[in-house]
Amino acid sequence: MSNQYRNHLYNRLIHIIHRPRAKANHLIRAKRANGGGIHSPYLFRFVTMVLNTTCTYYAFEALEAVHQKEKGHSIIRLKKKEPHQVERMIFRIVQDHQPATMLEIGNRTGIETQYMVNACPKATCKSITYFPDKKEDQSLKIVLSEMGKIDFVLFNAPAERSQRMNEFRLCLQKVHDGSLFVVKHIHQTPEQALTW
Repeated sequence: MSNQYRNHLYNRLIHIIHRPRAKANHLIRAKRANGGGIHSPYLFRFVTMVLNTTCTYYAFEALEAVHQKEKGHSIIRLKKKEPHQVERMIFRIVQDHQPATMLEIGNRTGIETQYMVNACPKATCKSITYFPDKKEDQSLKIVLSEMGKIDFVLFNAPAERSQRMNEFRLCLQKVHDGSLFVVKHIHQTPEQALTW
């Protein structure tokens, strides 16, 4: 059995087995995630007013129009899931936190960076894109050496467990009491769930 076929089979099994199970677990737990049972006033406000709010902000329409124009075609959604739901949540988190320095690790399409910058225009924002052909990428170390303290970090693209833990350890050296980390794709694969 070739390596390519084995990887294809592994990816198909993840789509068939892991993702529906992770989604079902999330839906069961999400029903309780409306803020009930949270005793901390800050966390209660954060969950109810930032994470679970359905308000539209001033920049959503313009950002999504730019993203749709860049793709070059209209987006037809068959799912009930609202487009750019995760990016909107990142926007609300940054808007609420108002960080002075932001870092995005694993830039994919650039839309998350645009949402972050529009949420807090006065902040310094750095974005790192990894290329698969590089074995050891030193760009994170270089960017972190140029930055003082980090207020907000977005771990965007899925990564191998060792790489993600290394990124996390490097970022921990620059944090302070008000720092906030956002990790995307925590249940995309079993390895990502284990890392989380």
